[in-house]
Amino acid sequence: AIELTQFNRGFNNLNGSLGESLNFKNLLLKFDLSSGFRTGNLAELSANGLHEGTPNWYIGNPDMKVEQCLNADISASWQYKWLTLRGSVFRNRFHNYIYLRPTNDELFGFNLFRYEQTNATLQGFEAGASIDNKKYFSFSFDYSYLDARRDDGSWLPFSPANRFLFDSKYFLPARSSKYQNAFISFGVNYTQKQDHTDIFEIPSPGYWLINAGAGVSFKSVRILLSCQNLADQKYYDFLSRLKYYGLNDMGRNIVLNVGWQF
Repeated sequence: AIELTQFNRGFNNLNGSLGESLNFKNLLLKFDLSSGFRTGNLAELSANGLHEGTPNWYIGNPDMKVEQCLNADISASWQYKWLTLRGSVFRNRFHNYIYLRPTNDELFGFNLFRYEQTNATLQGFEAGASIDNKKYFSFSFDYSYLDARRDDGSWLPFSPANRFLFDSKYFLPARSSKYQNAFISFGVNYTQKQDHTDIFEIPSPGYWLINAGAGVSFKSVRILLSCQNLADQKYYDFLSRLKYYGLNDMGRNIVLNVGWQF
């Protein structure tokens, strides 16, 4: 086993933030510049054992320095009647970034992971739009993008894949006073392939998930039906730890919920 000796550490730092919010009729702009710091937690500093939630062995680093960050982000939201457009851009610059890294080693037959530090930059954007008529329907479209790299240009581990989300809900007119809040919903989750990986990570292919649902209230009874992964797509998320053992994420999942309102 790897021995970690007893240690006693103390940390201190300063941080601050500067921001502004500007409202121009239908347009809302926000700017923020902030610094922050984080010390390694007990696991990151002193872990030396099997993680109970996964069959992996974690090793901490008691010599970790304070993680420091300088963050800049700009967000905007424009609204006109039913239509809303939104977006944000961010850049996080880290000094001594703390992260968990998979290795190619094993200990007692378990995969070995180490907590490490590096200088890194995380940057990306989110963009979306929604059309909302509360009486008849609502639609939303969102896309998120992340670029996470060390200073040498290599990719940081455990970075989520870029993703597109579409959600819609249609409100059905009540044909009787006994029935209220009737709706049907439909959504699509498209996750792009993630091949921006650390050296010992397994890349993940892109996949589509189709979701649907319906609901209605009958007097004091509320009935909700939801289905996730309607097409029973076989896939695994890039952040899944179970993919290393050939296990996919959940297939088709149908849930019926009946509630009594009082």
